[in-house]
Amino acid sequence: MSVKFSEIIAEKLSSLKLDGQKLSTLTQKGNAGLVEQFFTESVQLNLENHKENLQSQLYIACFWGFNEIVKNLVEKGADVNWQNNNTLWTPLHAATFQEHGMIILFLINCNACTYSKDSEGRTPCDFASASEKVWPLFAACGCNRTSKNELIQKKVLRQTEHGNSGEHGNNEYIAPKLGTFKLKNSVNSEEVYRVLDIAIESGYRLIDTASCYRNEEDIGFALEKLYVKHNIRRQDLFITSKLAPKDMGYDSAIATVAETLFKLKTTYLDLYLIHWPAKSNLSPSSTEHSGFRKETWNAFQYLFKQGSLKSIGVSNFTKKHLEELFLYADIPPSVNQVEFHPYLYQKELLEFCNKNNIFLQAYSSLGTGQLVKETLIQQLAQKYHTSGAQVLLKWALQQNVGVIPMSTSTDHIKSNIFLNHFTISDDDMKLICQLDLQKHFCWDPSNVN
Repeated sequence: MSVKFSEIIAEKLSSLKLDGQKLSTLTQKGNAGLVEQFFTESVQLNLENHKENLQSQLYIACFWGFNEIVKNLVEKGADVNWQNNNTLWTPLHAATFQEHGMIILFLINCNACTYSKDSEGRTPCDFASASEKVWPLFAACGCNRTSKNELIQKKVLRQTEHGNSGEHGNNEYIAPKLGTFKLKNSVNSEEVYRVLDIAIESGYRLIDTASCYRNEEDIGFALEKLYVKHNIRRQDLFITSKLAPKDMGYDSAIATVAETLFKLKTTYLDLYLIHWPAKSNLSPSSTEHSGFRKETWNAFQYLFKQGSLKSIGVSNFTKKHLEELFLYADIPPSVNQVEFHPYLYQKELLEFCNKNNIFLQAYSSLGTGQLVKETLIQQLAQKYHTSGAQVLLKWALQQNVGVIPMSTSTDHIKSNIFLNHFTISDDDMKLICQLDLQKHFCWDPSNVN
Protein backbone atom coordinates (compact mmCIF):
# COMPACT_ATOMS: atom_id res chain seq x y z
CA MET A 1 0.00 0.00 0.00
CA SER A 2 1.45 3.36 -0.99
CA VAL A 3 2.39 6.05 1.52
CA LYS A 4 0.08 8.43 -0.30
CA PHE A 5 -2.86 6.14 0.24
CA SER A 6 -2.11 5.74 3.95
CA GLU A 7 -1.74 9.47 4.39
CA ILE A 8 -5.07 10.11 2.68
CA ILE A 9 -6.81 7.55 4.88
CA ALA A 10 -5.26 8.99 8.01
CA GLU A 11 -6.39 12.47 7.06
CA LYS A 12 -9.96 11.33 6.47
CA LEU A 13 -10.02 9.42 9.75
CA SER A 14 -9.13 12.50 11.75
CA SER A 15 -12.63 13.91 11.24
CA LEU A 16 -14.48 10.74 12.15
CA LYS A 17 -15.99 9.89 15.54
CA LEU A 18 -14.19 6.60 15.96
CA ASP A 19 -11.23 5.45 17.98
CA GLY A 20 -9.19 7.65 15.70
CA GLN A 21 -5.77 7.05 17.27
CA LYS A 22 -6.02 3.26 17.07
CA LEU A 23 -7.50 3.23 13.59
CA SER A 24 -5.09 5.81 12.23
CA THR A 25 -2.14 3.81 13.55
CA LEU A 26 -3.41 0.65 11.88
CA THR A 27 -4.08 2.58 8.68
CA GLN A 28 -0.65 4.14 8.49
CA LYS A 29 0.88 0.69 8.91
CA GLY A 30 -1.21 -0.49 5.98
CA ASN A 31 -2.61 -3.41 7.96
CA ALA A 32 -5.94 -4.03 6.25
CA GLY A 33 -6.54 -7.26 8.17
CA LEU A 34 -6.34 -5.56 11.58
CA VAL A 35 -8.47 -2.67 10.39
CA GLU A 36 -11.14 -5.10 9.22
CA GLN A 37 -10.97 -6.90 12.58
CA PHE A 38 -11.35 -3.56 14.35
CA PHE A 39 -14.41 -2.79 12.22
CA THR A 40 -15.96 -6.15 12.98
CA GLU A 41 -15.46 -5.73 16.72
CA SER A 42 -16.88 -2.21 16.59
CA VAL A 43 -19.92 -3.36 14.66
CA GLN A 44 -20.61 -5.96 17.32
CA LEU A 45 -19.99 -3.70 20.35
CA ASN A 46 -20.74 -0.10 19.53
CA LEU A 47 -23.00 0.45 16.57
CA GLU A 48 -26.44 -0.26 17.97
CA ASN A 49 -26.48 3.00 19.97
CA HIS A 50 -24.20 5.25 17.98
CA LYS A 51 -25.74 6.34 14.69
CA GLU A 52 -22.95 8.71 13.74
CA ASN A 53 -20.40 6.01 14.48
CA LEU A 54 -22.36 3.73 12.16
CA GLN A 55 -22.13 6.26 9.35
CA SER A 56 -18.43 6.82 9.90
CA GLN A 57 -17.65 3.14 9.80
CA LEU A 58 -19.63 2.71 6.58
CA TYR A 59 -17.56 5.48 5.05
CA ILE A 60 -14.25 3.87 6.02
CA ALA A 61 -15.40 0.37 5.07
CA CYS A 62 -16.23 1.74 1.61
CA PHE A 63 -12.83 3.40 1.45
CA TRP A 64 -11.04 0.18 2.33
CA GLY A 65 -13.18 -2.08 0.17
CA PHE A 66 -14.61 -4.37 2.86
CA ASN A 67 -17.58 -5.69 0.91
CA GLU A 68 -19.24 -7.78 3.60
CA ILE A 69 -18.87 -5.08 6.24
CA VAL A 70 -20.48 -2.55 3.92
CA LYS A 71 -23.44 -4.85 3.42
CA ASN A 72 -23.76 -5.48 7.17
CA LEU A 73 -23.64 -1.77 7.99
CA VAL A 74 -26.26 -0.92 5.38
CA GLU A 75 -28.49 -3.66 6.74
CA LYS A 76 -28.07 -2.13 10.22
CA GLY A 77 -29.33 1.19 8.90
CA ALA A 78 -26.24 3.13 7.88
CA ASP A 79 -27.17 6.00 5.55
CA VAL A 80 -25.38 5.62 2.22
CA ASN A 81 -25.98 9.32 1.48
CA TRP A 82 -24.29 10.56 4.67
CA GLN A 83 -21.54 13.13 4.03
CA ASN A 84 -18.30 13.49 5.95
CA ASN A 85 -18.13 16.81 7.82
CA ASN A 86 -14.73 17.88 6.47
CA THR A 87 -14.61 16.59 2.90
CA LEU A 88 -18.35 16.19 2.27
CA TRP A 89 -17.55 12.83 0.76
CA THR A 90 -20.30 10.20 0.79
CA PRO A 91 -19.52 6.47 1.09
CA LEU A 92 -19.91 6.30 -2.69
CA HIS A 93 -17.25 8.98 -3.11
CA ALA A 94 -14.93 6.93 -0.90
CA ALA A 95 -15.55 3.65 -2.74
CA THR A 96 -15.13 5.26 -6.17
CA PHE A 97 -11.95 7.10 -5.25
CA GLN A 98 -10.38 3.78 -4.29
CA GLU A 99 -11.91 1.91 -7.29
CA HIS A 100 -13.83 -0.67 -5.27
CA GLY A 101 -16.10 -1.85 -8.06
CA MET A 102 -18.28 -4.33 -6.19
CA ILE A 103 -19.10 -1.81 -3.45
CA ILE A 104 -20.01 0.75 -6.09
CA LEU A 105 -22.32 -1.79 -7.69
CA PHE A 106 -23.89 -2.47 -4.30
CA LEU A 107 -24.44 1.26 -3.64
CA ILE A 108 -25.36 2.21 -7.19
CA ASN A 109 -29.04 2.87 -6.40
CA CYS A 110 -28.25 5.47 -3.75
CA ASN A 111 -28.75 9.15 -4.51
CA ALA A 112 -25.21 10.28 -3.82
CA CYS A 113 -24.17 10.33 -7.45
CA THR A 114 -27.16 12.44 -8.42
CA TYR A 115 -26.74 15.36 -6.05
CA SER A 116 -23.72 15.07 -3.76
CA LYS A 117 -20.64 17.19 -4.30
CA ASP A 118 -17.66 17.14 -2.05
CA SER A 119 -15.91 20.23 -0.68
CA GLU A 120 -14.23 20.70 -4.07
CA GLY A 121 -17.46 20.30 -6.03
CA ARG A 122 -16.78 16.75 -7.26
CA THR A 123 -19.34 13.96 -7.60
CA PRO A 124 -18.48 10.25 -7.51
CA CYS A 125 -18.72 10.32 -11.30
CA ASP A 126 -15.90 12.87 -11.39
CA PHE A 127 -13.72 10.30 -9.64
CA ALA A 128 -14.97 7.55 -11.94
CA SER A 129 -14.01 9.55 -15.02
CA ALA A 130 -10.35 9.03 -14.14
CA SER A 131 -10.66 5.28 -13.63
CA GLU A 132 -10.93 2.61 -16.29
CA LYS A 133 -11.86 0.15 -13.54
CA VAL A 134 -15.04 1.73 -12.25
CA TRP A 135 -16.57 4.02 -14.84
CA PRO A 136 -18.65 1.38 -16.68
CA LEU A 137 -20.63 0.74 -13.52
CA PHE A 138 -22.04 4.24 -13.65
CA ALA A 139 -24.14 3.28 -16.63
CA ALA A 140 -26.51 2.05 -13.93
CA CYS A 141 -26.79 5.29 -11.95
CA GLY A 142 -29.14 8.21 -12.46
CA CYS A 143 -26.53 10.95 -12.55
CA ASN A 144 -27.09 13.50 -15.32
CA ARG A 145 -24.29 15.89 -14.38
CA THR A 146 -22.04 17.36 -17.03
CA SER A 147 -19.15 15.32 -15.72
CA LYS A 148 -21.14 12.15 -16.37
CA ASN A 149 -22.02 13.23 -19.89
CA GLU A 150 -18.40 14.05 -20.66
CA LEU A 151 -17.42 10.67 -19.27
CA ILE A 152 -19.86 8.92 -21.58
CA GLN A 153 -18.64 10.84 -24.62
CA LYS A 154 -14.97 10.23 -23.90
CA LYS A 155 -14.90 6.68 -22.63
CA VAL A 156 -18.20 4.89 -23.04
CA LEU A 157 -19.49 6.05 -26.39
CA ARG A 158 -17.64 3.77 -28.75
CA GLN A 159 -19.60 3.73 -31.97
CA THR A 160 -18.51 1.33 -34.65
CA GLU A 161 -19.01 1.49 -38.38
CA HIS A 162 -21.25 -1.55 -37.96
CA GLY A 163 -23.06 -1.59 -34.60
CA ASN A 164 -26.85 -1.54 -34.87
CA SER A 165 -26.86 1.07 -37.61
CA GLY A 166 -28.30 -1.32 -40.17
CA GLU A 167 -24.80 -2.09 -41.50
CA HIS A 168 -23.75 -4.62 -38.92
CA GLY A 169 -20.88 -5.94 -40.99
CA ASN A 170 -21.02 -9.67 -41.57
CA ASN A 171 -17.26 -10.01 -41.24
CA GLU A 172 -17.56 -9.36 -37.49
CA TYR A 173 -20.46 -11.78 -37.07
CA ILE A 174 -19.83 -14.44 -39.72
CA ALA A 175 -16.40 -15.67 -38.58
CA PRO A 176 -16.56 -18.73 -36.31
CA LYS A 177 -16.91 -17.78 -32.65
CA LEU A 178 -15.49 -19.73 -29.78
CA GLY A 179 -18.51 -20.86 -27.78
CA THR A 180 -17.83 -21.21 -24.06
CA PHE A 181 -20.97 -23.10 -23.01
CA LYS A 182 -18.86 -26.18 -22.24
CA LEU A 183 -16.73 -24.07 -19.92
CA LYS A 184 -19.66 -23.32 -17.63
CA ASN A 185 -20.19 -23.75 -13.90
CA SER A 186 -17.79 -26.30 -12.42
CA VAL A 187 -14.92 -25.99 -14.92
CA ASN A 188 -11.85 -24.59 -13.19
CA SER A 189 -10.16 -21.34 -14.18
CA GLU A 190 -7.09 -23.18 -15.49
CA GLU A 191 -9.25 -24.98 -18.05
CA VAL A 192 -10.83 -21.71 -19.16
CA TYR A 193 -7.36 -20.23 -19.62
CA ARG A 194 -6.16 -23.29 -21.55
CA VAL A 195 -9.07 -23.27 -23.99
CA LEU A 196 -8.88 -19.51 -24.62
CA ASP A 197 -5.12 -19.72 -25.06
CA ILE A 198 -5.48 -22.40 -27.74
CA ALA A 199 -8.32 -20.54 -29.42
CA ILE A 200 -6.49 -17.21 -29.65
CA GLU A 201 -3.34 -18.93 -30.86
CA SER A 202 -5.45 -20.70 -33.54
CA GLY A 203 -6.87 -17.42 -34.79
CA TYR A 204 -10.18 -17.02 -32.96
CA ARG A 205 -11.02 -13.43 -32.20
CA LEU A 206 -14.73 -13.83 -31.44
CA ILE A 207 -15.71 -15.16 -28.00
CA ASP A 208 -19.26 -16.03 -26.97
CA THR A 209 -20.31 -16.32 -23.33
CA ALA A 210 -23.34 -15.63 -21.12
CA SER A 211 -24.00 -14.73 -17.52
CA CYS A 212 -25.75 -18.05 -16.94
CA TYR A 213 -22.61 -19.92 -18.05
CA ARG A 214 -21.01 -18.57 -14.86
CA ASN A 215 -17.62 -18.24 -16.50
CA GLU A 216 -17.43 -14.51 -17.23
CA GLU A 217 -15.08 -13.83 -14.33
CA ASP A 218 -12.73 -16.67 -15.30
CA ILE A 219 -12.74 -15.44 -18.90
CA GLY A 220 -11.92 -11.93 -17.73
CA PHE A 221 -8.94 -13.12 -15.67
CA ALA A 222 -7.72 -15.35 -18.51
CA LEU A 223 -7.93 -12.62 -21.14
CA GLU A 224 -6.06 -10.19 -18.91
CA LYS A 225 -3.04 -12.52 -19.16
CA LEU A 226 -3.62 -13.56 -22.77
CA TYR A 227 -3.63 -9.98 -24.09
CA VAL A 228 0.00 -9.81 -23.01
CA LYS A 229 0.99 -13.33 -24.06
CA HIS A 230 -0.42 -13.02 -27.60
CA ASN A 231 0.35 -9.30 -27.99
CA ILE A 232 -3.26 -8.40 -28.72
CA ARG A 233 -5.52 -5.62 -27.46
CA ARG A 234 -9.08 -5.65 -26.23
CA GLN A 235 -10.23 -4.07 -29.50
CA ASP A 236 -8.77 -7.04 -31.38
CA LEU A 237 -11.45 -9.28 -29.84
CA PHE A 238 -15.20 -9.40 -30.40
CA ILE A 239 -16.85 -10.42 -27.12
CA THR A 240 -20.50 -11.42 -26.84
CA SER A 241 -22.44 -12.10 -23.66
CA LYS A 242 -26.11 -12.62 -22.85
CA LEU A 243 -28.63 -11.58 -20.23
CA ALA A 244 -30.09 -14.48 -18.22
CA PRO A 245 -33.89 -14.88 -18.03
CA LYS A 246 -33.84 -14.16 -14.30
CA ASP A 247 -32.37 -10.71 -14.96
CA MET A 248 -34.93 -9.49 -17.49
CA GLY A 249 -36.41 -6.08 -16.68
CA TYR A 250 -35.04 -2.54 -17.01
CA ASP A 251 -33.15 -2.10 -13.73
CA SER A 252 -32.00 -5.72 -13.54
CA ALA A 253 -30.64 -5.62 -17.09
CA ILE A 254 -28.62 -2.47 -16.48
CA ALA A 255 -27.19 -3.79 -13.22
CA THR A 256 -26.31 -7.12 -14.87
CA VAL A 257 -24.46 -5.43 -17.72
CA ALA A 258 -22.42 -3.50 -15.15
CA GLU A 259 -21.56 -6.75 -13.36
CA THR A 260 -20.68 -8.48 -16.65
CA LEU A 261 -18.34 -5.65 -17.64
CA PHE A 262 -16.69 -5.85 -14.24
CA LYS A 263 -16.22 -9.63 -14.46
CA LEU A 264 -14.92 -9.61 -18.03
CA LYS A 265 -12.56 -6.73 -17.15
CA THR A 266 -13.72 -4.70 -20.11
CA THR A 267 -15.28 -1.30 -20.63
CA TYR A 268 -17.69 -2.43 -23.32
CA LEU A 269 -19.23 -5.48 -24.98
CA ASP A 270 -19.20 -5.87 -28.73
CA LEU A 271 -22.54 -7.66 -28.67
CA TYR A 272 -25.09 -8.27 -25.92
CA LEU A 273 -28.16 -10.46 -26.31
CA ILE A 274 -31.41 -11.24 -24.52
CA HIS A 275 -30.71 -14.92 -23.94
CA TRP A 276 -34.31 -16.16 -23.90
CA PRO A 277 -37.65 -14.47 -24.70
CA ALA A 278 -39.21 -15.44 -21.35
CA LYS A 279 -38.72 -14.23 -17.78
CA SER A 280 -37.73 -16.88 -15.23
CA ASN A 281 -40.33 -18.42 -12.93
CA LEU A 282 -43.28 -17.54 -15.16
CA SER A 283 -45.39 -19.93 -17.18
CA PRO A 284 -44.44 -19.94 -20.90
CA SER A 285 -47.99 -18.78 -21.64
CA SER A 286 -47.83 -15.83 -19.23
CA THR A 287 -48.80 -12.47 -20.73
CA GLU A 288 -46.10 -10.80 -18.60
CA HIS A 289 -43.23 -11.96 -20.83
CA SER A 290 -43.99 -9.29 -23.42
CA GLY A 291 -43.64 -6.52 -20.86
CA PHE A 292 -40.32 -7.88 -19.58
CA ARG A 293 -38.97 -8.11 -23.15
CA LYS A 294 -39.91 -4.48 -23.78
CA GLU A 295 -38.37 -3.23 -20.51
CA THR A 296 -35.21 -5.18 -21.20
CA TRP A 297 -34.88 -3.89 -24.74
CA ASN A 298 -35.32 -0.33 -23.54
CA ALA A 299 -32.44 -0.91 -21.12
CA PHE A 300 -30.33 -2.34 -23.96
CA GLN A 301 -31.08 0.71 -26.11
CA TYR A 302 -30.06 3.02 -23.26
CA LEU A 303 -26.73 1.24 -22.81
CA PHE A 304 -26.16 1.10 -26.57
CA LYS A 305 -26.62 4.87 -26.84
CA GLN A 306 -24.17 5.31 -23.97
CA GLY A 307 -21.71 2.97 -25.65
CA SER A 308 -21.36 0.24 -23.03
CA LEU A 309 -22.85 -2.09 -25.67
CA LYS A 310 -21.52 -1.65 -29.20
CA SER A 311 -24.33 -3.74 -30.66
CA ILE A 312 -27.43 -5.39 -29.24
CA GLY A 313 -29.50 -8.37 -30.21
CA VAL A 314 -31.57 -11.33 -29.12
CA SER A 315 -31.32 -15.08 -28.80
CA ASN A 316 -33.98 -17.77 -29.29
CA PHE A 317 -36.48 -15.24 -30.64
CA THR A 318 -39.06 -16.55 -33.09
CA LYS A 319 -40.50 -14.54 -35.96
CA LYS A 320 -43.43 -13.67 -33.68
CA HIS A 321 -41.15 -12.30 -30.98
CA LEU A 322 -39.18 -10.26 -33.50
CA GLU A 323 -42.32 -8.77 -35.06
CA GLU A 324 -43.47 -7.68 -31.59
CA LEU A 325 -40.07 -6.14 -30.86
CA PHE A 326 -40.24 -4.07 -34.05
CA LEU A 327 -43.41 -2.40 -32.75
CA TYR A 328 -41.49 -0.51 -30.04
CA ALA A 329 -37.78 -0.77 -30.82
CA ASP A 330 -36.02 2.45 -31.76
CA ILE A 331 -32.92 0.37 -32.44
CA PRO A 332 -33.54 -2.95 -34.22
CA PRO A 333 -31.62 -6.07 -33.12
CA SER A 334 -28.44 -6.72 -35.05
CA VAL A 335 -28.31 -10.45 -34.28
CA ASN A 336 -30.67 -13.32 -33.49
CA GLN A 337 -28.80 -16.33 -32.09
CA VAL A 338 -30.85 -19.52 -32.42
CA GLU A 339 -30.59 -23.28 -32.68
CA PHE A 340 -29.98 -23.91 -36.38
CA HIS A 341 -28.74 -27.10 -38.03
CA PRO A 342 -29.88 -29.57 -40.74
CA TYR A 343 -32.38 -31.27 -38.39
CA LEU A 344 -33.79 -27.84 -37.49
CA TYR A 345 -33.57 -25.89 -40.75
CA GLN A 346 -35.36 -22.65 -39.83
CA LYS A 347 -35.69 -21.39 -43.38
CA GLU A 348 -38.60 -19.01 -42.73
CA LEU A 349 -36.82 -17.41 -39.78
CA LEU A 350 -33.60 -17.07 -41.79
CA GLU A 351 -35.44 -15.36 -44.64
CA PHE A 352 -37.25 -13.04 -42.22
CA CYS A 353 -33.99 -12.07 -40.53
CA ASN A 354 -32.24 -11.48 -43.86
CA LYS A 355 -35.14 -9.30 -45.04
CA ASN A 356 -34.98 -7.21 -41.86
CA ASN A 357 -31.18 -6.98 -41.76
CA ILE A 358 -30.83 -9.19 -38.68
CA PHE A 359 -27.82 -11.46 -38.74
CA LEU A 360 -28.68 -15.04 -37.80
CA GLN A 361 -26.17 -16.91 -35.65
CA ALA A 362 -26.43 -20.66 -35.13
CA TYR A 363 -25.73 -22.57 -31.96
CA SER A 364 -25.74 -26.38 -31.67
CA SER A 365 -24.58 -26.58 -35.29
CA LEU A 366 -23.52 -30.18 -34.72
CA GLY A 367 -26.81 -31.19 -33.07
CA THR A 368 -25.01 -31.86 -29.76
CA GLY A 369 -22.74 -34.19 -31.75
CA GLN A 370 -25.47 -36.39 -33.18
CA LEU A 371 -25.47 -34.88 -36.66
CA VAL A 372 -21.88 -35.87 -37.38
CA LYS A 373 -23.11 -39.48 -37.30
CA GLU A 374 -25.72 -38.82 -40.01
CA THR A 375 -24.95 -40.97 -43.07
CA LEU A 376 -25.19 -38.10 -45.57
CA ILE A 377 -22.86 -35.92 -43.51
CA GLN A 378 -20.30 -38.71 -43.29
CA GLN A 379 -20.51 -39.29 -47.06
CA LEU A 380 -20.00 -35.59 -47.78
CA ALA A 381 -17.09 -35.45 -45.35
CA GLN A 382 -15.36 -38.16 -47.39
CA LYS A 383 -16.26 -36.42 -50.64
CA TYR A 384 -14.76 -33.09 -49.56
CA HIS A 385 -11.84 -34.64 -47.64
CA THR A 386 -12.83 -32.99 -44.41
CA SER A 387 -14.65 -33.80 -41.17
CA GLY A 388 -18.36 -34.11 -40.53
CA ALA A 389 -18.18 -31.17 -38.12
CA GLN A 390 -16.60 -28.98 -40.78
CA VAL A 391 -19.33 -29.95 -43.28
CA LEU A 392 -22.02 -28.90 -40.81
CA LEU A 393 -20.33 -25.60 -40.00
CA LYS A 394 -19.71 -24.84 -43.66
CA TRP A 395 -23.37 -25.59 -44.50
CA ALA A 396 -24.39 -22.75 -42.18
CA LEU A 397 -21.67 -20.33 -43.30
CA GLN A 398 -22.60 -20.75 -46.96
CA GLN A 399 -26.07 -19.50 -46.06
CA ASN A 400 -24.50 -16.44 -44.38
CA VAL A 401 -25.34 -17.87 -40.94
CA GLY A 402 -22.77 -17.41 -38.19
CA VAL A 403 -21.55 -20.39 -36.18
CA ILE A 404 -20.42 -20.79 -32.57
CA PRO A 405 -18.59 -24.13 -32.30
CA MET A 406 -18.09 -25.21 -28.69
CA SER A 407 -15.27 -27.53 -27.78
CA THR A 408 -12.58 -28.04 -25.16
CA SER A 409 -10.60 -30.38 -27.43
CA THR A 410 -7.41 -28.86 -28.81
CA ASP A 411 -7.81 -30.58 -32.19
CA HIS A 412 -11.46 -29.60 -32.55
CA ILE A 413 -10.83 -25.99 -31.56
CA LYS A 414 -8.16 -25.73 -34.24
CA SER A 415 -10.11 -27.53 -36.97
CA ASN A 416 -13.39 -25.69 -36.41
CA ILE A 417 -11.93 -22.38 -37.53
CA PHE A 418 -10.31 -23.62 -40.76
CA LEU A 419 -13.23 -23.91 -43.17
CA ASN A 420 -11.96 -22.24 -46.34
CA HIS A 421 -10.42 -25.30 -47.94
CA PHE A 422 -13.66 -26.53 -49.53
CA THR A 423 -17.06 -25.37 -50.82
CA ILE A 424 -20.22 -27.47 -50.69
CA SER A 425 -21.94 -27.67 -54.07
CA ASP A 426 -25.47 -26.31 -54.52
CA ASP A 427 -26.83 -29.81 -55.02
CA ASP A 428 -25.21 -31.06 -51.83
CA MET A 429 -26.48 -28.01 -49.93
CA LYS A 430 -30.00 -28.94 -50.97
CA LEU A 431 -29.49 -32.54 -49.86
CA ILE A 432 -28.40 -31.38 -46.42
CA CYS A 433 -31.42 -29.07 -46.15
CA GLN A 434 -33.67 -32.05 -46.87
CA LEU A 435 -32.55 -33.65 -43.59
CA ASP A 436 -34.85 -31.19 -41.80
CA LEU A 437 -36.98 -32.79 -39.08
CA GLN A 438 -37.83 -29.59 -37.17
CA LYS A 439 -36.12 -31.27 -34.26
CA HIS A 440 -34.80 -29.28 -31.28
CA PHE A 441 -31.84 -30.64 -29.33
CA CYS A 442 -32.01 -27.70 -26.96
CA TRP A 443 -34.95 -25.45 -26.06
CA ASP A 444 -38.05 -24.67 -28.09
CA PRO A 445 -39.10 -21.00 -27.76
CA SER A 446 -42.19 -21.38 -29.97
CA ASN A 447 -44.44 -21.90 -26.94
CA VAL A 448 -43.30 -18.69 -25.20
CA ASN A 449 -46.06 -16.08 -25.32
